[in-house]
Amino acid sequence: VKSANSEGWSEWSDVSRTHMTLTKEPERPEKPDIVGKTPVSITLKVKRPAGNGDPVYSYVVRKREMSVKRKTPWGPAGAFVAEKVEKEEEIEGRWKDELIMWPFAYVTIGFLNPASHYDFQIQARNRSGHSEWSPSSFRTKTLPAGLPFQVEGVELSNIGPTTMTVTWDEPHDMGSAIVGYSIQESVREEDWWNEKMEKKEIYKVGTVQKKRFDALDSQHAYRFRVAARNNVGTGPWSEWTKRVESVKNDKARATGAIVTKAVSDIIKIKAYEHSSSSEEESDGDRDEEKKTNQLSPGNKEELF
Repeated sequence: VKSANSEGWSEWSDVSRTHMTLTKEPERPEKPDIVGKTPVSITLKVKRPAGNGDPVYSYVVRKREMSVKRKTPWGPAGAFVAEKVEKEEEIEGRWKDELIMWPFAYVTIGFLNPASHYDFQIQARNRSGHSEWSPSSFRTKTLPAGLPFQVEGVELSNIGPTTMTVTWDEPHDMGSAIVGYSIQESVREEDWWNEKMEKKEIYKVGTVQKKRFDALDSQHAYRFRVAARNNVGTGPWSEWTKRVESVKNDKARATGAIVTKAVSDIIKIKAYEHSSSSEEESDGDRDEEKKTNQLSPGNKEELF
């Protein structure tokens, strides 16, 4: 610091000690917007609040279910890392016609009940603490329960001469508990058959996630797909498994290949023996002719 009077300016004072500015918790977030919903989830969007010298690193959400019959207390709905849920969008700046990029958080709250009303509030956090809870979102109703998701992880195991087991993963029920599964079997009886010629049959099972198929034909190829059912209906079919033949058929083919190779080897040996015998006979004829040519005319007559 320096000062001045009518005579002029003083010299600069000594440099002060170093002082750091203070930080504090983020400002209160704005009211979150509802930007998406399913029977079991709702997606919120909120503008990142000012961090007051310390950047926001996470968001915490709370919810309460509202209905004519009851009003539940606020409860936790999830915590989200800022850098994983934020994306920058263009907004108006402080000055006229000024546009700047600002981060917005998109958070999806799951495990909700279908056709139910909810309120949400969001809190921002930094290293200095957490903000006040935002104003409540507009009351939002989830969609009615829907069809189950597509079944995944369909596999074949325990493959025997006439049996094999189909297993799969449980899909999301979309708000209505799964009551069973449908399994479609597709059989190819001849190698030259195309998909339209395959014989198809549908089986139904309960909530177990596997089914064993018995009395299969060892000469046929099989593949399977699965769909889940709930009280709304049947969801989409899974992808087909790979076409599989029984162990017995595979062994038969392997045995046939071994026999074919053995027959081929025998034929090669016989051909070789015949070729060697022919060469020996040819060599004997040439030696006899050579001896005959070496005899004199008189000796030839004696020979005959």
